[in-house]
Amino acid sequence: MKKKIKSVDYKIVKGTYLLGTGREQNSYEFKIFKGHPDFEKIQVDSVCWSFYQTADVITTIPALIRVEKIYQNQEAIKINNRLEYKNGYPLVLIAKVLEDFDYRLLEYIYATNTRYESEVSRFNMIEEKQNVTIPPSELEEKYKLYREVNQLHKNGMGIKKIAAYKSISKNTVKKYLRMTNAEFLKTFQKNSVKQYRDHILNYLYKDHKISAKEIYEQLEKDKNIDLNFGKRTFEKYVRYLREKYKIKKK
Repeated sequence: MKKKIKSVDYKIVKGTYLLGTGREQNSYEFKIFKGHPDFEKIQVDSVCWSFYQTADVITTIPALIRVEKIYQNQEAIKINNRLEYKNGYPLVLIAKVLEDFDYRLLEYIYATNTRYESEVSRFNMIEEKQNVTIPPSELEEKYKLYREVNQLHKNGMGIKKIAAYKSISKNTVKKYLRMTNAEFLKTFQKNSVKQYRDHILNYLYKDHKISAKEIYEQLEKDKNIDLNFGKRTFEKYVRYLREKYKIKKK
């Protein structure tokens, strides 16, 4: 007996964004429901209005996409279930299919963006952005505290007084006094994502839109190393740095 194909009231659309810098390399999935007036019109190579998204964030900013592929019925169900379960939120919707889209309009956008980039260069904004002063790293701050604790103890100050003076616990004071200089540095840096803090901040300050995944891959490439912690740990730390230093995605 032939298996009946399950019908669904939506299509999954795979497409790429058409931006001022050109067609974006990454592709994303979108959804269009059967009740939409353009449900039957949408096809491969259609240009549509939707909303801009990245791997990390969905916005309400209108954006153009070009359709690369359309999934229906069973294929659509599989993709929809997999992505929405993985992401934890619904797929972005198609707002409008633009019939007979004039691609010459994009040429004006590209040309305008190129002109603007030259204006930015003229004002030296890129150079200024790259020379942002980064605050002292957490390692430097903790190492300074470690040195101060040991110096105060050498000067005759007791553990209880050091703890009160530096606003830290007595256990922390005892721990710092037990450790040699080499032990402190080794303990703090071993298998820690925090040792890459300054590198991460450099990437974030240079490109506010860069994702944690891109930084992770760039670090491996730039330093020629295998990072010894998981990507989820890395993503959480990047998110923490964004919040701490108020580096918002623009």
